[in-house]
Amino acid sequence: MLAALRQQFEKQRAEILGNASTKSLKSYGISKVTKADKKDYLAALLVWAAYDTAMAAVIAPIIYALIVETGKTAMGDLNFDPSMFNGTTASVLAYYQDRANKIATDVDAETEKQLRATLGQGIDNNESDEELQARIEIVMGAALTYRADRIARTEVARAQGFADIQAWRQSGVVTGQQYYCIIDERTCIFCLSMDGKIISLDENYFNQGDSLTVDGKTMNFSYDDVETPPLHISCRCQSLPITLSAADLGE
Repeated sequence: MLAALRQQFEKQRAEILGNASTKSLKSYGISKVTKADKKDYLAALLVWAAYDTAMAAVIAPIIYALIVETGKTAMGDLNFDPSMFNGTTASVLAYYQDRANKIATDVDAETEKQLRATLGQGIDNNESDEELQARIEIVMGAALTYRADRIARTEVARAQGFADIQAWRQSGVVTGQQYYCIIDERTCIFCLSMDGKIISLDENYFNQGDSLTVDGKTMNFSYDDVETPPLHISCRCQSLPITLSAADLGE
């Protein structure tokens, strides 16, 4: 996942800088340029929709492979044959495709937002084309390093959590999940407050739009439902299965 994201960011970086070298970015700041032109000057640097499609196409098979691998492992942990995990259910197929599209669209939108903000500031400051290109390098350099790392860690964890839930449902012996928090100096107060919480497999820890307040601080869940950890970017938490007892199974 990390390698794939970096590859996509590097392609974007090369094309944006290549186009920037042949177009005067400063021209977007002159008075005769229309407001629409000023608003859409990033379209001159990259066809963003095409890169949304390209990134999704690269990420989708990685997410699917993660789901299948994790689902099989989860089945094995429940003492079932790992091959019992069905990776072709409608929910699995819909998830990996929809997730890849969402990641690509949102990641590229954030990159575009950052470029628009910094280039707009540079144009307002009447900076040279070389200075504006340096601003592009800063944004894309961050994308290639810490942004790519944070996205990869979080999305891998999300795919694995989704796969666990799918395997547990398919097993027929898991009725719920329990939030497990790694407790050390890096643990945030929000994750710590969730440690040990039990919910059924038909519930989410949080629904999109919910919030969690701990010690006067609030975390808003505006991006996704939280069916399983991660609770936030780079979260290290996970869920553990709650299984039926031997009596429940008729043994």
